[in-house]
Amino acid sequence: MSNSFPRFPYPLSFEEGWSFIWNKGFLPLQQCLESGMDSRKKYGAEQWMAIYNTVYTLCTQKPPHIYADQLYVSIKETETQYLRERVLPSVKSLHDEFKLKELVHRWENHKVMMRWIRKIFGYLDRFYVKRAQKPTLDELGYNCFRDNVFQAVKAEARSIVLSLLEKERMGEIVDQLLIQSVVRIFVELGNGSLKLYTEELETPYLKAVAEYCKAVSNRWAEEDSFPVYMIRVEEALEDEVRRCKTYFTEQTEERSLLICEAELLDAHQLKLLMKEHSGFIPLLLQGRKSDLARWYRLFSRPGVSQGIEPAAEMLRTQILQEGNDVVKAFRARLEQNDKGGGEKSSHGQEFIETLMEIHERYLEVIITCLGSHARFYRAIKEAFESFLNQPLGSVTSAELLSTYCDILLKASGEIRHLSEDAIEEKLEKVVKLFSYLSEKDLFGEFYRKQLSKRLLFQRSLSEDLERSFITKLKMTCGSQYTSKLEGMVTDMHLSREVQEGFHVWLQSNAIQQVLGNIDFNVTVLTTGHWPTYKSDDIYLPEELSRCLSVFQEYYDSRTSQRKLRWVHSLGVGTLHCYGFPLTKGKSFELQVSTHQMCILLLFNDAERLSFQSIRKSLNVGNSEQDVEGLKKYLNSLCNSKYPILSKSTTAIHEENAENEELYEINLKFAPLSRRIKIPLLMARINQEEKEATRTAVDEDRRHAIEAAIVRIMKSRRTIDHQRLIVEVSQQLMQLFNPDPKVIKARIEDLITREYIERDEQNSSLYKYVA
Repeated sequence: MSNSFPRFPYPLSFEEGWSFIWNKGFLPLQQCLESGMDSRKKYGAEQWMAIYNTVYTLCTQKPPHIYADQLYVSIKETETQYLRERVLPSVKSLHDEFKLKELVHRWENHKVMMRWIRKIFGYLDRFYVKRAQKPTLDELGYNCFRDNVFQAVKAEARSIVLSLLEKERMGEIVDQLLIQSVVRIFVELGNGSLKLYTEELETPYLKAVAEYCKAVSNRWAEEDSFPVYMIRVEEALEDEVRRCKTYFTEQTEERSLLICEAELLDAHQLKLLMKEHSGFIPLLLQGRKSDLARWYRLFSRPGVSQGIEPAAEMLRTQILQEGNDVVKAFRARLEQNDKGGGEKSSHGQEFIETLMEIHERYLEVIITCLGSHARFYRAIKEAFESFLNQPLGSVTSAELLSTYCDILLKASGEIRHLSEDAIEEKLEKVVKLFSYLSEKDLFGEFYRKQLSKRLLFQRSLSEDLERSFITKLKMTCGSQYTSKLEGMVTDMHLSREVQEGFHVWLQSNAIQQVLGNIDFNVTVLTTGHWPTYKSDDIYLPEELSRCLSVFQEYYDSRTSQRKLRWVHSLGVGTLHCYGFPLTKGKSFELQVSTHQMCILLLFNDAERLSFQSIRKSLNVGNSEQDVEGLKKYLNSLCNSKYPILSKSTTAIHEENAENEELYEINLKFAPLSRRIKIPLLMARINQEEKEATRTAVDEDRRHAIEAAIVRIMKSRRTIDHQRLIVEVSQQLMQLFNPDPKVIKARIEDLITREYIERDEQNSSLYKYVA
């Protein structure tokens, strides 16, 4: 060892060892800290080893010469004395930012001392401190600085920091590094815990943030419009995030933002939303998408306790109001048309397109501005379900929606100028409205009848569009809902194959000459897929009867498992007409139904026929319904636009007998074109079809309710009345909302038919009868 480090006697006394440690270790270190000199230049390797060996010796001598406890106490006293006599007076003598700079400087010096102590007294730290369960030397250093310096100046230091932050908030330039360093002292003195930082700095800071936000928000809410207020708030929040990331911990950032959101947003939300010219509804109506998007970004934050609920309710109310206005206007026009006999279809189309426009407008807002939040989807759903299912008078929304689809998909529709992509887009919008219908079964029945006409009379614009729309319905309501519709489209495809096979069979069997010049086509349908059509036993002309017999022979050769039932009411044909004087020897064609064709062909053999002779010749029944049906066809041939027949009456002299109607070919008829389509009088027919459709739907609903009751009773065996009503409604609500009175009536009917029974002790309890 060098001469400057004497050899100590053994055992080494504490006084002699500590004197050496103080003079060669602590005193030079304090001098370096005070002068700003690098302490590493003050100590050589031999000096480090001499001090370390002295500490080791004092801790490892044989008892009673072990002085580890005295060493630990002396270290604490030395640190405390230095902090009280040199550090604390130096910090307290300064003010404002200079005080903070001195505090930071002294804390950095103290950390240098702590590192030096940790290295020199490492043996003490590893063995004595651990066995004695005392704070480590680092913890001791933290505690000494906190108790002797920090506690004395923390209040003033905190006040200065908060003052600097307030200046920065007002736009002044401050020493950011200084603030960061002071905040770091609050964190580091917790020695791994944020409790001191939270209590001594974060809590007062958050209180100051709340006071600032409350003051400025009150002023902004009074002076600014809603959009301007949101811009100010967004800037304030961004500024607060930047400030917290610069100076504070993530914990403080989260808590500070919650306070800002509560004071800047939550406290004023209702007042801002209700502003007359710049509130939420004006923003919606004016299409201010950027402002709406900013509103969602701000008010969907966690600090807004009310969240988006108030705005969602306002959105629902606004959509409901617009929808109710459309419904009222349509209902008024419908009543006016019912009185004046005006056209309803155009109003229905306008009604549906207006609702589609409203839906798409608000749906776009929800998607582009409101984050596609489920609460807004629920708002639009509740609103549309409310007004779309209101009674409209003589029609329903389900019928109007189905008719609109018919217009889109019909080849001769009113919007033929649209491309298939545009029609596909409109059908997509229709399905969205369809999802809000409570009477989906009624829509399905109307749509099925309209689809049947488009397919059977070859009026469908595109089979691909038909299949596409059915697929959309299937995705909404399931495969059971669309099974019949899919079957109808499939039937048409299979029927074309049958017809092709029929023509091949005619040629291969040399039967074509039997049919003569008649071009005969048959559409074979599956009964279960199509609407119910009434069969009749009308007498067909010999030419047509022969065609039917030939096809029957062909079909029987294909299969023996199916039976053909002819539905003449759906048949159509083309007649070539000759001999009308005003046509100057030229022929023309009439496109007519099978019944119209049979009537006209009777006049090939007679110039004039009475109604009764026509009825008997066609084998039409004598019931009121059959007679009215025949008159419907005769009147269509006598209408003012295409008067093929002329009608007159002749008196019958028998008592209580009505005048008899006579019909004859109108030789004065002059067609304006070579091909004429004779329509039926559709107003009455449509009304009858609507009534029949509603009747069929009511019957299907009764069956569906009964089936649901039986399913529930089978699974539950025993159930009370109210619970049964609820479960039946839940099962059927996807297709329609069953009336509790109807459910009760079906329950009574099932009791009568002994499917279920009442409990003998409790009449409101039902039991399943196996």
